[in-house]
Amino acid sequence: MVKKVIIMNNVLLVDKDIKILSLLNASIKENFDTEITTSKSLANTIALITEGKQFHAAIVEPFLDDDSSGKVVDLLLDNNIPVLLYTSPTGSDLFDIAINKPIVDYVIKSSRNNFSIIINLLGHLLKHQQTAVLVIDDSLTSRMQIKDILKNLNLDIIEANGVEEALKKIKEHPEVKLLLTDYNMNGQNGVDLTREIRKNYSNKEIAIIGHSAYGNAMLSAKFLKNGANDFINKPFQKEELINRVLVQLDMINYIETLKNATNKDFLTGIFNRKYVYEVGRKLFDNAKRGQITLACAMIDIDHFKKVNDTYGHGIGDNVIRRLAQELTDTFRTSDIVGRLGGEEFCVVLASPKETLLEEIFENLRANVEKIVIDGVDEHKNEFKFSFTVSIGVTAVLTESFEEMLKFADMKLYEAKNYGRNLVVI
Repeated sequence: MVKKVIIMNNVLLVDKDIKILSLLNASIKENFDTEITTSKSLANTIALITEGKQFHAAIVEPFLDDDSSGKVVDLLLDNNIPVLLYTSPTGSDLFDIAINKPIVDYVIKSSRNNFSIIINLLGHLLKHQQTAVLVIDDSLTSRMQIKDILKNLNLDIIEANGVEEALKKIKEHPEVKLLLTDYNMNGQNGVDLTREIRKNYSNKEIAIIGHSAYGNAMLSAKFLKNGANDFINKPFQKEELINRVLVQLDMINYIETLKNATNKDFLTGIFNRKYVYEVGRKLFDNAKRGQITLACAMIDIDHFKKVNDTYGHGIGDNVIRRLAQELTDTFRTSDIVGRLGGEEFCVVLASPKETLLEEIFENLRANVEKIVIDGVDEHKNEFKFSFTVSIGVTAVLTESFEEMLKFADMKLYEAKNYGRNLVVI
């Protein structure tokens, strides 16, 4: 079974069998942090769609008591909801839906193992939604064919008509995780493109699947030896292409998960203490050589113990997460935003405009002060409160990165001593 992941989505389950709905519901709750809506009929599903309910995926039995021809599938597809079929019939009606409609995949209710397969397929849909995939082909028809096959995986499909445009698109879209490239393209080829991409990106950062209508063992070997992750011959079956894409995205996601486990804070998703110090030392060395300027800020939540004592540690965690989000929204991707532990955060700014430091951090302080945390506690009592931060900032290069952080920390304690909710530079 897939591991539990934190994704807030809404999954629709459609089946006339209450026992199946109950089993699916329990298994999805066990594996995913997601909302679940159930429906036993076409009429009820129509009502949910009419109400404006938004669904990120649907597991569907297409043959219902009030829908013997699978109209529910068309309804969901027309509303751009990715559909996974989980069904018992294996006749021509199922074949017509599975092959001729743009569903993601289908699984037959025949064994316990197949139950785990449908849950894993759902995991693929939720995990990879909006993942950026670059499709490269000089044929518009071929690009559209691939897009049509992949569109119900909820991917963010980007197109390029050749090698030069592909290289440009990768620079414009650093979030790309997978490339699908044809071999022959206007005098250039996908192997050359693969070789060029591998100069800057490993196969653990961007996966590449080569494809060609003229494929053979030699061409496949050429792609793989030059850094491609996989190769597929055209024309390809829908199921085969989807499977190859999901396998590569799973691998990239797995590697990123391992990397994040080492570098990211488990509670907030921003960088952890280890990563801040590792990258901070490198940036400090560059600053000492005159290649960049550097500034460091230490940020601490005021009276955080009182938040925990009053509202509980769960609400305290919400405050920490909300501040982390504010920091992420405020600073550039080139800046290092990290949590050093507890309620203490750090920001390392590479090549900042020193004249703007006070304005940047004063705006941050003011924006944090406007944040409202509200909800209902474990005793059913409603609550609403705001919080503030104290900030110490320095742009003075000391003897080491650690010393620079200590200097920023001294500024932070000045802010605390002057009454909190202050920026000291």
